[in-house]
Amino acid sequence: MKTYIFLFLLLIVSSCSAAQVEGEGSEIVRLTVIDSGSYSTTKEKEISFYQIGNKDEFESIFRKIHSAQIPPPSIPEIDFNSKIAIVIVLGQKPTGGYSINIENDAKLEDGILSVKVNIVKPQPGSMLTQAFTNPYIVAEVNKNGIKTINFLDSSDILLKKIDLMQSSQIEGGK
Repeated sequence: MKTYIFLFLLLIVSSCSAAQVEGEGSEIVRLTVIDSGSYSTTKEKEISFYQIGNKDEFESIFRKIHSAQIPPPSIPEIDFNSKIAIVIVLGQKPTGGYSINIENDAKLEDGILSVKVNIVKPQPGSMLTQAFTNPYIVAEVNKNGIKTINFLDSSDILLKKIDLMQSSQIEGGK
């Protein structure tokens, strides 16, 4: 009986070691959503992705997103010495029922941050707000080790790749 217990424990320990080796070189990075909504006042017609690395650029796009709100919301504080902002704007939609979400845990491997993006569309036949919407989401992430951001859909299809080394300005578009 002791032999079986020993073998069972040995099997568990070796399984745990194998799992650690498989994930070696990658880590989970936490994205923090700091703003989201359905009524951005940006002019994008299609989905757009932005990485923002400084306060002036962030304040500019944040004001653009909220330009129709009176009074406008306070601009969130981000420490751009250690973080970057990520903004995704879905683009103008003809009705309500659309939204955009991101997974809070992103994989960082070899300098590539993979951000999973979930685009929600209204179900056919559902009752919808009859107004133009422009859903958006704003998140911050620790920039340590990030060279590239890959935005992926729920099927792991690449939606957009942004190389942080190419630009210190707002980079967006489809």
